[in-house]
Amino acid sequence: MPTPIAGPLRSSASSPAPDGITSTLRDSLDPDTTADYENRKANRITFLHPGYPDDDHDNVLLRLSAFDREGGGLHHGTALSACRIIAGNTTTGFFKEHRASKEIGLRFDELLLAKKYYFYVSNSDNDVYPIVPSFQHWLFPHDDFPTEWSAMEPEDNEPPAPPPAPSGLTAYVSARDKRCRVSELDGSDYFTRAHLVPAAEKDWFEANGMDDYNFNQQLSGKYITDDVCNAMALRADIHLAFDDKKFCIVLKESKWVVQFLGQTARLGNKYHNTSIHLLDVSARFLYARFAWTIFPLLSGFLKRQSARELLVRNASGKQELKRLELPERIAAFPALNSSSRSVSPKKRRLEMTEEAPGLEAQDLVSSPEDSAQAPSAKRLKFDREAYLRVQRPSNPLLICCDYNQAKDDARAGLPGRPEWGGRYLCDLCLGVDYLEDRDNDVGIYHELDQYGRTLFSGGVQKGEATSSARVA
Repeated sequence: MPTPIAGPLRSSASSPAPDGITSTLRDSLDPDTTADYENRKANRITFLHPGYPDDDHDNVLLRLSAFDREGGGLHHGTALSACRIIAGNTTTGFFKEHRASKEIGLRFDELLLAKKYYFYVSNSDNDVYPIVPSFQHWLFPHDDFPTEWSAMEPEDNEPPAPPPAPSGLTAYVSARDKRCRVSELDGSDYFTRAHLVPAAEKDWFEANGMDDYNFNQQLSGKYITDDVCNAMALRADIHLAFDDKKFCIVLKESKWVVQFLGQTARLGNKYHNTSIHLLDVSARFLYARFAWTIFPLLSGFLKRQSARELLVRNASGKQELKRLELPERIAAFPALNSSSRSVSPKKRRLEMTEEAPGLEAQDLVSSPEDSAQAPSAKRLKFDREAYLRVQRPSNPLLICCDYNQAKDDARAGLPGRPEWGGRYLCDLCLGVDYLEDRDNDVGIYHELDQYGRTLFSGGVQKGEATSSARVA
């Protein structure tokens, strides 16, 4: 496989802090090992941009969950990689606890323990360095790929068998991995093939020349991401959490490690800080997946009223610096008006995750009488909307799969989708299903919509669902 020039991702200092603390990892093949993990909402670290004032949280770049230690802690290398990515792949970034303090002295694998840090790319407090607004505007750092990540991909890393055609990718990955790579001992019965760079990002993939890292150099068009080096086996519920950006795979102690970024009922407790064993998977694709997972966390920074200095990709594929006010950002980046839970795949049937055990399709309607009145065609899709509505009793209009994002949009005064009566649906979750229903069969769409308005008018009533488990 091609190996580009490797660039450094230097730690903030070459020597550790006197009481340097690291995470305890567990191995996916050893059921008796335990890892550090404390899943508390308060355990998060805020990263600040020193070029903006501290007033009214105007300089909050992003917040990352700090589940790596009791009381809160976050792997330094992971946080540094995230901030350097969003700052346009800078290789000079570092953290300070306060504007007037020195840069912190931590090695790559030690933990950040404070509640907030400033991320600098130079020593100037007046440096309003630009931020890349989204994954689609990010350029992959071929020539400055972090040395630590590059070291995980030996030059002779080639699969033992010839590359399969796209139609044979799932069978190939199944034969190669044999079980879920995360759950390992518990994932040998049912598992799915998961992309690292999602298939929906094929335009970004092609524009950034990521096919250079494909084992099958003949892939193109809509199949360009269907390469064995961009795929791994995951259990169905873990795959769903992966696409929901609940976790990513990062580098810790020269191992691939599961890093949870969002709260879950059980998956985080079982698999956070688990080192996993990957076969013939490209470190470049894992790094791109990490970036894809991180970029949505910038939404708060982009929605503030202040003008933002941004690195925006132009029609020629090059990045250019632009200073955009909030209305310009909303017009330029549609994702600020709606948030996607997952872009892989485009349409997904309702699947019960580990956060909603035992819920069956019949639990999604309120009574046999209501069930009889519901249209039989497109029933599963409506049940999916109905189930999400049950989870949002405070405002039935906020039915986007990312409830927190929908709530923030509503509070900020951003409009919902007019084609859905002002509701907060995004094109890549519920919206795409119902838009196709409307376009393909207008009668059924209006019948479903009228049934939904009748069933849920006035808010969710007692007895309308038998489960209060959340899936979003």
